[in-house]
Amino acid sequence: MSHSIPAKKGRQERPVMPSAPNDHSSGLGQTIVRKSYRYRIYPDPAQKEFFDRTIGCCRLLYNLCLDQKKLELERSSPRKLFAFDQINELPQLKRDFPFFKDAPANALQQVVLDLHRGFSNFFAGRARFPKFRSKGRHNSFRHPDPKHVKIEKDRIFMPKSGWTRLVMHRPIVGAIRNLTVSTVAGDWFVSIQVEQDIVVVTSDNGNAIGIDLAGPRPVLSDGRSLHLPEVSQEERRRIATMQRTLAHRTPGSRNRQKANMRLARMQAKLARRRKDALHKATTTIVKNHAVVVIADLKIIRTDEAQSPEVAPLRAVRPHIGEHRKILDVSPRMMRDMLEYKAPLYGCRMVVVDPPASGEPEGGDENANAKRILEDGIASTGGLPGMACESSRSAGRKQEKTSARTAAGSRDPGSHV
Repeated sequence: MSHSIPAKKGRQERPVMPSAPNDHSSGLGQTIVRKSYRYRIYPDPAQKEFFDRTIGCCRLLYNLCLDQKKLELERSSPRKLFAFDQINELPQLKRDFPFFKDAPANALQQVVLDLHRGFSNFFAGRARFPKFRSKGRHNSFRHPDPKHVKIEKDRIFMPKSGWTRLVMHRPIVGAIRNLTVSTVAGDWFVSIQVEQDIVVVTSDNGNAIGIDLAGPRPVLSDGRSLHLPEVSQEERRRIATMQRTLAHRTPGSRNRQKANMRLARMQAKLARRRKDALHKATTTIVKNHAVVVIADLKIIRTDEAQSPEVAPLRAVRPHIGEHRKILDVSPRMMRDMLEYKAPLYGCRMVVVDPPASGEPEGGDENANAKRILEDGIASTGGLPGMACESSRSAGRKQEKTSARTAAGSRDPGSHV
């Protein structure tokens, strides 16, 4: 059974967010959201080779366009180089380098648009300056036009690659917007982004929860702990052994490629296990609570803590093992999941400053989570009237400002 690709007639382009209720009754609102479905695909050897060539062409084109942009910025009188200008140069580039003709044209055009979106985010202060892409990273390409894609029960059709075997473990709901093909540790996946019309129910039950992420396991304000899977000592020893084996292999040899693939598969397995547990935990939290409050933690990477050049971080070097356990539960990923899932279930997400550091009072492990919940309720003026329609950017800034005002002279020394 094929899925309808064209967008619905009369579709609203801008999201219609629900209005905040003035009383304590539940509010209903309709909004348009975008979500993705990720499926495993099994291409044949010829299709794998085609996907690898396409990824290589996209990576080379990205680096060429970035180099051209940097050269223009370094000129005494730089000219404005828009995405449309670089896309118009693609036909000449294909004549000079015929191997670019093997890649789908819309995938190459999307690479140029992604680069200019990165520059827009940089000048807006939302991201760093774009970097050159190296082999082994950003192993993906995107088909932006859904009209060129056909999806059936157990296979998918993509431009220039034909039909590919697909494992559809759940149905696709919504109008397809684009499609991304990626590879992780030798496994191939396709991510299908769709647009859905959903009805948001604004919860008013006053059930709020605070989450303390500054520990080896997340602690809730009601006394519960989230026992997420951690990397065991045996798994760390296996990873260390694989890394030593990889270091001893000759660069460019087949044995080094095999060792690198074994290590990548091990790390991908741990990442999938961690992400699956976080998805289940965050979905349960936003479904059962009207307000979720977390602290705005500043995570220090273990490699930064070990660097002797970074003087302010030398004090945390004795706690590298504890920091590694915190990073194993991925507090940043958990926060991202809570932020995008909360509006879908009528839940309100509040971010406050971290509470003052110190030992738990009376052995109460959830003391920090309780303080986080109190600060979150104080920053929003209490539970009644909380809604989920505030935007992530403006709403989060208001929450942080209110939290600082409520905290007063509290020492934010609990940054991890």
